[in-house]
Amino acid sequence: MEYNKIQVKGEPKMNYKELSLDELKKIAKERGISIGNSGQEKIIEKLEKYDSENTTTSLIDGSDIKEDISEDTVITDKAEDVENPKTDDDKKENVIGAINDIVTDLEDFEESDEKDDTIDDIGMDEEVPCMSITFGGLVYTSPITGATYKWHKIGDVEYLSVKELISMNNSKPVFLNRPWIILQDIRAVNKFRLMSKYEEVAKVNQLKKLFATGDTKLIEATIESALKSGMREVVISKVRTMYNNGVLNNTHIIRLLEEKLRFEIVSE
Repeated sequence: MEYNKIQVKGEPKMNYKELSLDELKKIAKERGISIGNSGQEKIIEKLEKYDSENTTTSLIDGSDIKEDISEDTVITDKAEDVENPKTDDDKKENVIGAINDIVTDLEDFEESDEKDDTIDDIGMDEEVPCMSITFGGLVYTSPITGATYKWHKIGDVEYLSVKELISMNNSKPVFLNRPWIILQDIRAVNKFRLMSKYEEVAKVNQLKKLFATGDTKLIEATIESALKSGMREVVISKVRTMYNNGVLNNTHIIRLLEEKLRFEIVSE
């Protein structure tokens, strides 16, 4: 059975419930779907969602992605791409969807029964799915093996061993600690003690509820925290979408956001 092809419209859907947990994880990995510490039902849900959103015969091995990223360690924070978007509405929605999927995974971590102060065992050679939350692209070259890992866009996933992540944390700590990437395995999150950082990132998905309160002091504190975590472009994208959809219309909050983000929300 070929797992790495996207389902063709009109073909019968795969019955994931007949597959084992290991088979489901294998399919998810080959399709670049982050599963974190999800159980069987959650993985099936993500696979079925993936199938419903991708009804072409394209492969997902990345062969259609242009190799135009520099070999420098990092290409990141392209704020001008956000401030002057050139993509169409569908692509904008896909970006926001990727952000929301990332935050959903973070919320899964936060709600997990395994969330505590202990560090679960994870082998040095085990691979951890690492998802980019950075606009533009990221490139990391291993000082151990010389291997190059590329995230072409926000939401892309690369698999790095725990040994590789330790080296990354020593040589380029911003990847894990700003963070530029999110580890999708709760054991790795605990090992590198990143949960508090991820909780700050997850607050970005709660902006709609936060704005509805009208509490400017809390809004200001939340935005400042997000900026310290390197989330400016993600916040701008989220805020722009809410403004364009009419969700964000409080002039006092808009002025506060423009001041803190140094970005004109009302520009058209």
